[in-house]
Amino acid sequence: MNLYCKIFTGILGCCIGVKTNYGIPPEKTDLSSLYTFSWMDCSSSLSGQQVSADTNALPDWVFASQKDYSVGISDPISDREKAREQAIVRAICSWGLASGEKTSSVLQESMENNTNIMQGSWRLIIKSFDYKLLREFEYKTGEICVAIQVQKTEDGNKRMLVENYWSQKISENTEKIEEHLNIAVSGFKKLEVIQFKLESEGGKTTMHSSIDGQKVVFTPPFSYPEMPLSSERTIDLENIAFTPEVRYNISRLSDYPLSFSWLKTALIEAPIEPMNSQTESNQQFDREGNEISVTSHHQADFHIPYIITAACIKDNQLIIKWEINEELNEELKKQAENLYQ
Repeated sequence: MNLYCKIFTGILGCCIGVKTNYGIPPEKTDLSSLYTFSWMDCSSSLSGQQVSADTNALPDWVFASQKDYSVGISDPISDREKAREQAIVRAICSWGLASGEKTSSVLQESMENNTNIMQGSWRLIIKSFDYKLLREFEYKTGEICVAIQVQKTEDGNKRMLVENYWSQKISENTEKIEEHLNIAVSGFKKLEVIQFKLESEGGKTTMHSSIDGQKVVFTPPFSYPEMPLSSERTIDLENIAFTPEVRYNISRLSDYPLSFSWLKTALIEAPIEPMNSQTESNQQFDREGNEISVTSHHQADFHIPYIITAACIKDNQLIIKWEINEELNEELKKQAENLYQ
């Protein structure tokens, strides 16, 4: 079972100080205005020129805590402006998940022909927003890294719809995983839809990325320098331990660019853990007419806000550490309690 499934399955059904059956929010409640962020001064953590000239080394800010900004990495494509927008869109998606924006999700589990089948999806909608580009860096592969701050607006022209779908089938001899991440945006000059697909079977993983339906073509292998941990980025690589407050994602850098591993690790496998959920069990039928039991878990509005607090590249592996934003988590719990009491 992949890390995302383990995290999701381990938390579903639990509630953090809130009831588990809430129904539909009152129509007058506008959750899109739950949080409004003002621009912050990140000069202490993002020093130096906005565009770096050294393309042989990765900047430290990409691997630092994203409490005050969000990071996105583009695929290695030749159109620089399109690559920049792709990196920005991915960073905005990361911000939406980390800032507790409203999501809806469902997880289903069933047993069919001696095969355990788990299917899940989540959706994120950001109705109106703007962003500030704080840093930009182009690595020698052509990948562009950006650091941005996002601000929600009332009547801006930028919109975002994010949909993630994944399935996992486990039988006696095989395990097959398939994941899709689609991000549709409006208000950008060079792109409208970016897609990412991951397939894993028999220990082999393949990943595909496309922009507006055109597949991203690249030439491996890729080489990236090791990014050691600073005193501010603490990960005990010898004793990585998962707790309710801390999560880790690990992805091997091999035949794919860093942008693929970063997206897989920071978005597809991001801990989307619900504060509350509803569980339903019912009987359905498979294609042969056999009765199967299906258990569904539906998330209701609020999820726990995890943020990336540290990352590194070690032994050809990308390692990302997630921690709960405790201050924001308390605010979201209060919002949920007030909404559903």
